[in-house]
Amino acid sequence: MTAVLGVSLFVLSPSEAAAQSSVPSPEVDPDPWFGKDKLLHAAATFGLSSGGYAIGVATIDRRWAALLLGGGISLALGGLKEGLDAAGLGQPSAKDFLWDVVGTALGLGVSVTFDAALRGPEAP
Repeated sequence: MTAVLGVSLFVLSPSEAAAQSSVPSPEVDPDPWFGKDKLLHAAATFGLSSGGYAIGVATIDRRWAALLLGGGISLALGGLKEGLDAAGLGQPSAKDFLWDVVGTALGLGVSVTFDAALRGPEAP
């Protein structure tokens, strides 16, 4: 639970792109597809989605509901982060949110795989 809280705080913190100059140079892409912040977005949402899935199967015990919970938590916090950036607290980026979606999908995929390996393919 502490890890989920820590990752949530990271996702809600201002982005590194906000610290960069507001006047981009023509030679450098101010928001590259594979920048350091993209890895952080994917890692944070990976942790959030897998943590949400784990909470879901522990409390609801239905895989589909756990998937919705994990994905919902992860994408809601990623969307909130980008919304706050758009409100002036950072630099909004559709690329950041796309990496949030990638991290969420990977986190849920790994979680379901481990769940199926531990409890069997058709859990109660």
